[in-house]
Amino acid sequence: MSFQPIPPNELAVLEPPTAAERHKRAMYLAAQLGRHSIQLIRKCLSHCDEIDFSGTTPIKARPELDDKEQYVAMKELAALSIWLALAEQLNGETPDWLKTFFCDSWACADILFDYPTSKQVLDCYPPMDVNVTCQTAAMRMCHNLHLGDVVQDALVYITDTLVNAADTRAEILGDALKRPLPELHQLIAQPAPV
Repeated sequence: MSFQPIPPNELAVLEPPTAAERHKRAMYLAAQLGRHSIQLIRKCLSHCDEIDFSGTTPIKARPELDDKEQYVAMKELAALSIWLALAEQLNGETPDWLKTFFCDSWACADILFDYPTSKQVLDCYPPMDVNVTCQTAAMRMCHNLHLGDVVQDALVYITDTLVNAADTRAEILGDALKRPLPELHQLIAQPAPV
């Protein structure tokens, strides 16, 4: 799949008819991007734990993360993923209702994961393009996840992972806007992949 923004003519018919439905769809987007963020962090940590620069000598083990550190990293990535989905969609025309939908998604992310707030996360990222934002996020994740000994490899790995997740973000956004609400409820009820 190659990422494409939702075309304007298709967006015109996707506007939820009520604020309540828009909120339910925004909650789906926030929850699924939160799940995706957890998976990305797990993959990153697993990748970094496997790095062995010399080929024979294991690297120094990274410090264990406490629950709060993992939670903050996950929330930051979830809030940022919502921004990335919006920025990627902005390549097309974005109607006001869709911008409101994304604001609702950040509010839902704040309900699901209360700290830091989405606003606090987004305040850490000056306006920039998607690739630079992914690089900045990778630097912040390396710091937040204590990846100092493997930072060079981790920066490349995390940046590539975030950039390449555009298709996944687009799929989740498409599902949030296009699928019937009962299907969204069923998808959310499914256990997250490990």
